[in-house]
Amino acid sequence: MYKAVHYPGTSWPGDGGRSVIYAHARAGMFGPLFGAGVGMHIEITGPAGVVRRYVVTQYFARWPVTDLRWLRPGDHEEIVLTTCTTYNYNDPRIVVVGEPA
Repeated sequence: MYKAVHYPGTSWPGDGGRSVIYAHARAGMFGPLFGAGVGMHIEITGPAGVVRRYVVTQYFARWPVTDLRWLRPGDHEEIVLTTCTTYNYNDPRIVVVGEPA
């Protein structure tokens, strides 16, 4: 079972550009994003077991669900993690942006 999913059409972590990964806001998934903050560290383990490290540069606790600008291609390597804030699809999302450590 997957804990998080890479958003189709975005870069893979380590390939340059913007990588978007999303998961449910549950323990063992992206529930810990509720307590994230700028300066914290993120470790991503890819399918081949390669670990990539990032530092949180931006944190948005209530990103509007209709604002999808974080899906646009980026001009530098960064990772975007996103999760829901409630069970209502229309409620804001948590969006965390990190750059290579």
